[in-house]
Amino acid sequence: MTAGAGAPGDEPASEVAPLRVGEDGSPSGAVAPEVLAGEPLWLQVQRGAGKEQAAGVAYDKAGNLLVATNVSYGGLEDSSGVISEPVVSAFFITKYSRVGERQWSRRFEGKVTALSVDWDGNAVAWGTGSGAASPGLELAGYFLMKLNADGQSRWSHTIQSLAPGAFTGLRISTDRQGNVAIAGTLEGAVGQPPALASEGRVAVVMSYTPNGEPRWSRVESRPSDGTGAATDANGTVYFSGFLRVPAPGETHFVPFLQRIAPDGTLEWERQLPTRYAVTTGMALRGNRVLVTGYAMQDYTFAGKQYLPGSGHSDGFLLAYNRDGEERWSRQMGYSALDVNLTSGEGAVIIGRYENGDDLGTGPMPGAVGSQRNIFIARYDREEGGLEWVRGFSQDAMPNVDTHMDRFFVTTSLTGEVTAMGATLNAVTFGSRTLPAPLGGWRDLFIVGLSP
Repeated sequence: MTAGAGAPGDEPASEVAPLRVGEDGSPSGAVAPEVLAGEPLWLQVQRGAGKEQAAGVAYDKAGNLLVATNVSYGGLEDSSGVISEPVVSAFFITKYSRVGERQWSRRFEGKVTALSVDWDGNAVAWGTGSGAASPGLELAGYFLMKLNADGQSRWSHTIQSLAPGAFTGLRISTDRQGNVAIAGTLEGAVGQPPALASEGRVAVVMSYTPNGEPRWSRVESRPSDGTGAATDANGTVYFSGFLRVPAPGETHFVPFLQRIAPDGTLEWERQLPTRYAVTTGMALRGNRVLVTGYAMQDYTFAGKQYLPGSGHSDGFLLAYNRDGEERWSRQMGYSALDVNLTSGEGAVIIGRYENGDDLGTGPMPGAVGSQRNIFIARYDREEGGLEWVRGFSQDAMPNVDTHMDRFFVTTSLTGEVTAMGATLNAVTFGSRTLPAPLGGWRDLFIVGLSP
């Protein structure tokens, strides 16, 4: 079943009007007055009476935005109108223009966990299918799928031998040849080629051809989680995650970064000296490899020791070069949840902070007692200097499970920045306030910011 943009005349007036417009009234703001860096430019929302989960966001080369969303026990709408009537469980791939206006949306049966856009503008997604019919695709068990720029199905491939719940693929990256790298975590399973086997919970990175055929896979031998993958133009894969290292009376969580040759051979690994830190995302551009996460114990990087703040958790950004040499690290807020690099190789991060956290410009106001305040920040790639930071206050919602909520940030080739995540209460972005969620205790925001 396919969900489109709806019939003309049946939709309410669009709420995607940019937060600032040009003197000519154009959404692009081409002749607008000077806009501050990091200022929200437009805002889109995805909401419904059920539960919505962000699963990925990525730009294509033309500056359009692809968004992946999971929905359970409810419908889905955005500022342009209804996307879908209520469903029990389904996922949606939606395309928006560079100013947040919906172009199309496609519905599929199952759940999506990772999304990327390849060099040809195709959407590439990983997830699990219910076996029910989807438009042009057989989505049964674990699947890798590709849609063209118009949202039409190109192909899908399934791995049916993996038991439900055995593998979680969190990140996808593609190289210039169209090969696909998928990072995630495998737990107690055996699969068909690429050979996947584990006795416990271990990090996995897999590679597929542009047509979705298996190339190679690497299954970590140590207890671990896989959280990020990034590929360079030559097909080299950088893979991030964290090890679960047994220690007397406890388990240490130790982040790692690996470089894997195009043929799947491990070239090197770097570990972060600490007792408790986890990774959440990574990015690669030029000679800079960045890893985000949060630390609850001190760590040492590039010869400097970093201590968690008064909130007992700090987000971190680690900067390596492509040979794995440590360059610099920065701490920010309560947790850093995703990172991307702009065309000028500045680092853009989304994360959470507590009221009064110093994100580099002094204490940042936020909802008191909440660890769900949202920040977006940009750092210089060379030395890690803060270029700008924006905080968005959000009250905590009692008795709401947020461990499944995911946050993403992406950048276009021309520098636009877009962030996506969950709102648990009313949140103000620039001149626009999103109300408290309709239902399911959360809605999703998609916000475009000036670079």
